[in-house]
Amino acid sequence: MKPSLSQTNDYNFKIIIVGDSGVGKSSLIRRYMKKEFSEKTATTIGVWNYTKIVEIENKNIMLNIWDTAGQEKFKCLIPTFFRGSHAAILVYDITNQKSFNSIFYWIDKIHEHATSNVVFMMIGNKSDMETERKVPQELGQSKARDNKMLFLETSCLNSTNVERAFEEVTNQLLVVNGNQRIEEVKTSELIPSAKKISIVQQPQEVKKRKRRRC
Repeated sequence: MKPSLSQTNDYNFKIIIVGDSGVGKSSLIRRYMKKEFSEKTATTIGVWNYTKIVEIENKNIMLNIWDTAGQEKFKCLIPTFFRGSHAAILVYDITNQKSFNSIFYWIDKIHEHATSNVVFMMIGNKSDMETERKVPQELGQSKARDNKMLFLETSCLNSTNVERAFEEVTNQLLVVNGNQRIEEVKTSELIPSAKKISIVQQPQEVKKRKRRRC
């Protein structure tokens, strides 16, 4: 039987997804949540929150997935939503070298606000566009290894490694947090200012906080 939102969960993990605008963060989530892909995915404004429950080894695990805006103007706003994060998925576009370089800006920012044992995964997205590749897979693997991060290349178009990426992050979270039950995790740390939603609903846009200078 598949777990539902009404059931008691064994674990509750907050996962943030960061990266430049256009790398496919929202498409990655949409493919994972709904098994869908669209060429016309709208640019994320602010932060969007999705909730999904998965079952691993008879344990119900709630994943609170946060899709963050990648535009430069939101760079000083987004870190406020990192608080209490258990995992961070850093996404770049394999056809865009700049998007790869930008990944490393976020690592220190996430460490400042997330839990002390945050799980990192680096994803090189758009692996279906091999003929336009600018970032060698070996470079992504090397940088991920140097920074002690999980690594995969994905394609939202054909679903390559999308499910696997979230499974690996979740499995690693269970290893890191194996002795911490859901009742020990404060909900206020998981959801700073947004309403939880089920995967069958449209995503809820988080109310943007007053903008400040970076």
